[in-house]
Amino acid sequence: MTTDPVPARYSLVPHLLTPGVIHATISLSVSEDERFARTIPKGRRLIRTVKELLQRKGYEIHAISPNATVFDALTLMAAKNVGALLVLDGQTLVGVISERDYARKVILHGKSSKETPVREIMTSRVVHVSPDTPVEACMALMTDKHVRHLPVMDDGALIGVISIGDVVNAIISNQQFAIDQLKTFHEYDPRDR
Repeated sequence: MTTDPVPARYSLVPHLLTPGVIHATISLSVSEDERFARTIPKGRRLIRTVKELLQRKGYEIHAISPNATVFDALTLMAAKNVGALLVLDGQTLVGVISERDYARKVILHGKSSKETPVREIMTSRVVHVSPDTPVEACMALMTDKHVRHLPVMDDGALIGVISIGDVVNAIISNQQFAIDQLKTFHEYDPRDR
């Protein structure tokens, strides 16, 4: 292997050859007459959209009724090890309740979690995304709106929820994939062929 910088005529072109598996083709122009490509399969997938993120993490939704008590919501959050629940009235998304809502709207106001209904403290102006939303756009939206959970709506139907942790993990995974590809590309020596 060589540690010399890769000449500018080399290009790294990611593409999808097998569903669910990213491959990278390293194309290089050794001369005008001679071209070849080497495909390096990678077991990881890039996560570009919310749809791809949900495919990896799953579509599980933890929800509660607006008429349930805050205590019931906290019990469910603890049982599912989550920091927020979607609030559904039948099949309709009407809000989100989080541990933060509990701390700020129940404890600080001297209310009882066993007597306070979820609808009294839930966030009713819900920010949501679609399956086609880019992961980076989710991070920007969460930062801008100061939210940690985004319901995913597809043609008016709730199909999942993503957390800031999911988004951060996807972005880190994508960056690591890019680093690995650049390392592989940098270490590639056409003389080894």
